Amino acid sequence: MLRRSQGTIIKGKERGGCQRTGELVEQRHKLGQYQSTVVGAGLLAMPLAISRTGILLGVFIILWSGLTAGFGLYLQTRCARYLDRGSSSFFALSQITYPNAAVVFDAAIAIKCFGVGVSYLIIIGDLMPGVVRGFSEDAGGVGMLFDRQFWVTGFMYACNSHQHTPDMADRIAMFSVLNEIGNNSHFRTTAVVCASISIAAFIYILVAMTGYLSFGNAVGGNIVALYAPSITSTIGKAAIVVMVMFSYPLQVHPCRASVDALLKWRPKRLQDGHSDSPARQNPLLTPASKPRGDSMGNTRFAAITTAIIVLSYIAAMTVSSLEKVLAYVGSTGSTSISFILPGMFYYNISSPESAHHQKLMKEDDDEPDEVVGDEDEGLLGGRGLKAGLGTRKVLRRLSLALAIYGVVVMISCLAMNTVFEVTPH
Repeated sequence: MLRRSQGTIIKGKERGGCQRTGELVEQRHKLGQYQSTVVGAGLLAMPLAISRTGILLGVFIILWSGLTAGFGLYLQTRCARYLDRGSSSFFALSQITYPNAAVVFDAAIAIKCFGVGVSYLIIIGDLMPGVVRGFSEDAGGVGMLFDRQFWVTGFMYACNSHQHTPDMADRIAMFSVLNEIGNNSHFRTTAVVCASISIAAFIYILVAMTGYLSFGNAVGGNIVALYAPSITSTIGKAAIVVMVMFSYPLQVHPCRASVDALLKWRPKRLQDGHSDSPARQNPLLTPASKPRGDSMGNTRFAAITTAIIVLSYIAAMTVSSLEKVLAYVGSTGSTSISFILPGMFYYNISSPESAHHQKLMKEDDDEPDEVVGDEDEGLLGGRGLKAGLGTRKVLRRLSLALAIYGVVVMISCLAMNTVFEVTPH
């Protein structure tokens, strides 16, 4: 018996040694992939936030926001355990927790992606005049090159001419990272979440502190636009413009899909099990290997895309304050996706009375106790969670607290944004 155990340990270590290098490379790739979604346009407004809260309180708020957002991501990794491998998504979770709440998720996604897209257009309008000025002080006498509205209009014209440009927006979602990562063990996914949030918090604090110390209370909502023309600032501004130019279509894609789902949504009739909800492939109920197709026809596709582009263009031309757009986007879509939905989904699906939870517990109990290394041991490992007294109960309570916290943050931030409108000092 002892010899058998030793053989199992040796084989487990050999398997782990052969796969560890490849898994670490993949983990770093996924970390970088998700990091690009964590650090967004809000980074440019961090110095302004620090100027209004003060350094100590501002740094605390950034760290607290990172902690709560990280816990929301952690709950997503826990929710993914209840779904088939490679089929994790908010929509799939909504079908087994709150079937009629899928419309809420789609609305949150549409609002967030639309607002972020508008913020990208504002950034283009803010930075392009500075880029032109960095190359030529008078722009050859062409004054409209210094007009933000000219650049926003030019970009939107080019974007509208390529409505069918393919994008990969689904690849930057947390659930997509969980679906694609080779080793989706609890230790690996938790490590990706912790590393992403830690790096993001460091970057946010660094930009906030340096920007505030450079401009003091005169700092604006777009820190990059405040720097005087020079070679380095011009290159930096141009790089940001190029980045947001290619990022805008990535916001249009999920926004379009969510708007289409909202237009098609009908309440699910539970009494006969028939659903009038939009016909979208649910990987939980159909083979996960089959990619979800786009049910939109060409006319509907073009109409929704044009509507999103036109409305975002009008918003970007009308509103020039980046911080104002980010304030409303953060208080609505971001709080829903980061706090409310993960908390609600985990609290529902992890209920002891939940059939999905009971099935998962049975599968965990039926798993053989193989020794495959030390990754799954300890607090971050699956076995550590199994052995912890009342860990799941604590997680359920914390998930409910996160959802309630998200609602409070949404209401309070919306109220402050409406009553105390964000204006420069």
